[in-house]
Amino acid sequence: MEILHTHFHSFLPHGVTGAIILSTSHFSIQTVAGTPLCSFRFIYVRKSGIMASIRRAS
Repeated sequence: MEILHTHFHSFLPHGVTGAIILSTSHFSIQTVAGTPLCSFRFIYVRKSGIMASIRRAS
């Protein structure tokens, strides 16, 4: 897997959204302003061509 692009944006007073684009997948993170909540998402393509997603909210 190779990192092709990254982009993040910060929000004031606190918060972030961003993505890391990989050659075969992507990873993203989002926070919910004013709360301790955060969402992580990792999507990848299997050899069969089926996309799968792993998602976690904390």
